[in-house]
Amino acid sequence: MDIILKQMGQLWTPRYPYCSGQPRYILSENVERVLLGELSAADGMKKAQEEGTKWLADQQ
Repeated sequence: MDIILKQMGQLWTPRYPYCSGQPRYILSENVERVLLGELSAADGMKKAQEEGTKWLADQQ
């Protein structure tokens, strides 16, 4: 029985964090702000990258 239980732990893959809606929201929010002229394209993508990186760090 121990052999089966030990193998069960290997059947699961690590959780993929980007299946959450939050990374998509971060990107779409910043793209929208770029399209509205509130941010430059470079600033919007830099801000999205920073927010996404922070969100991912909080998940681990």
